[in-house]
Amino acid sequence: MQSNSQHILLIDDDTNVRNIITSILEFNGYRVTALHAPRKALQVYRKNHKVIDLVITDLHMPEMTGIDFARKIRQISSDQIILGMSAFAKEKQRQKEYNDIFNEMLPKPFKSQELLQRIKKYLT
Repeated sequence: MQSNSQHILLIDDDTNVRNIITSILEFNGYRVTALHAPRKALQVYRKNHKVIDLVITDLHMPEMTGIDFARKIRQISSDQIILGMSAFAKEKQRQKEYNDIFNEMLPKPFKSQELLQRIKKYLT
């Protein structure tokens, strides 16, 4: 599966996870801006939101949650495609909140094919 060079902003504080996802996405033709800090990612997004096709964020990060990060993204661009990812993505009590903020949630761990299928659903 090859992309059309769509740009993905990836935020995850875990270096290994971020590097693996970046490699998968780049191998499949996506341009990736990968960052570990949500505050830095917000700065990048504010400057580049018109050329970012999709945002992927972890939910549990030390300086700001992925939920708070996604809310700030929605304030800048309400129609931005945002995928959340978390080991706790299937928590029933949070499903409505997730549905209101994220286009989709990816439960960690996930297979590379599952990630690519979810992205392709939005970036065709």
